[in-house]
Amino acid sequence: MGFSGGGSNVLKPHTHDGTVVQDGGSLNMDNVTQASLTAGDIVYSDGSHLQRLAIGTPAQQIQVNAGATAPEYFTPAAGASTWTIIDEQTVAGTSIDTGSHAAADSYNMLYFSCAFDADVTNAPEIQWYDTAGNLMTGAYYQVCGFYNNALFQQINTSSALLTNSIAITAETVNIQMWIFNKKIGGNACGTYNIATRANGGTGSIYNKDFSGGTAAAIRGFKLIAPATIDNAFYVFMGA
Repeated sequence: MGFSGGGSNVLKPHTHDGTVVQDGGSLNMDNVTQASLTAGDIVYSDGSHLQRLAIGTPAQQIQVNAGATAPEYFTPAAGASTWTIIDEQTVAGTSIDTGSHAAADSYNMLYFSCAFDADVTNAPEIQWYDTAGNLMTGAYYQVCGFYNNALFQQINTSSALLTNSIAITAETVNIQMWIFNKKIGGNACGTYNIATRANGGTGSIYNKDFSGGTAAAIRGFKLIAPATIDNAFYVFMGA
């Protein structure tokens, strides 16, 4: 039936406007209106006509095309890691030293992971660098932890004594340290975990004010380790 209103079979222009007499009423989109579409297709306007955007493939997303004229599907790039490797090395000797990296200032969190085989006699210690590139060796460190079946606490130390000054002997040591960078004075600067094959241990490191009531940002780490380090590897990253 036409919509001319005069009995003619001529279909006059209409918009399916339910408020207009004999305009066909509103367009029923609920499982009634038919079109040359497949499941999941999207209909959009090119400014003059309706167009069909065929459904994309699994995991694709929709974006505006380069000409800003129509939607299109695209495959997003794989998500990049938020962590950036600042320094990593395989070393041997008596210490592991990342050196000072000014780029570390730009990260809110730093991560230092180290594993090594220790030969005798000394307790492992950790120190870090300030924003001026100086190794912090004053009474800046406070350490709480558990090692060799005993709780311990150290205050006002010149380094973080990871095993409560207990010398380790022929053990494999793994250290993972997370530092929350650029904290205000007096706040915890970070935490660490340490584990060895023989004894194991966990704990937390806090730094006192480096100067002027503000804790300095961390630029690097130095591990002062047992007499000989074998098969040592570390990675220093920021996020």
